[in-house]
Amino acid sequence: MSLKMYTTELRQYNLNMHQIYAVIVGQCSDVKVQKMKADIDFTVAEDNCDPIRILQIIRKICQSCQAEQFTILSLVKALKWLMSLKQGRKETNVDYLERFDNNMTVCFSCGGHLLFPGALEYIALADYQLDYHTITPQQQKLVQTQAQEFVAATIYLENASDRYSSLKTDLSNGFLKSTNNYPMDLVAAQTLLLSTRELKPPSSPLSISQPRRSLCLLNKQRTRRRQQQPLEPATSKRTCQK
Repeated sequence: MSLKMYTTELRQYNLNMHQIYAVIVGQCSDVKVQKMKADIDFTVAEDNCDPIRILQIIRKICQSCQAEQFTILSLVKALKWLMSLKQGRKETNVDYLERFDNNMTVCFSCGGHLLFPGALEYIALADYQLDYHTITPQQQKLVQTQAQEFVAATIYLENASDRYSSLKTDLSNGFLKSTNNYPMDLVAAQTLLLSTRELKPPSSPLSISQPRRSLCLLNKQRTRRRQQQPLEPATSKRTCQK
């Protein structure tokens, strides 16, 4: 690509971002704009006409995770929403995944995470046969990425509809028999749900295009989170820890 072509495309990109930003802000009421301005990230979003950042601010406002709210309360509420989110009886996996990812994004934007000590120890022992606090800082970063994805996948699967109850039972029984088939990330969890025969299928079953759209959505979301924390997870297969 020539420098002239790159400059032209960059100029068009910046123009598009400014236009999208103006449309988003223009659709907000005066009350919501005032709440947006109270957010600590608003100045950066406004100076750069960043539509992604301004949408994240709006999402936090809609979830009551605002700068004027007690920080710990915002974090607790965000974690509560994420942990208690359930797939509806007739909700498709695509819609469930989108709601789950939105809640997880809000949780992270409020300062939350899924780096539970038990999960960190489990991954460190499985990958390095060592305690988490004894591995190198670089290894700890890799473990953190994997642990967060593993916990998210487990929450997502556990809160799936009751029509997947047989799948959950099979996974639990398999673990007791020293066979761990629990998905390690959201992509694997969604693939598992899509490939499992539902106990009581909803009245509006998934179309052929929905599984493909679901996995494409997952990959885009996973790439976005990796760009925010560019770490590569190890690919070792989990085994049961006795």
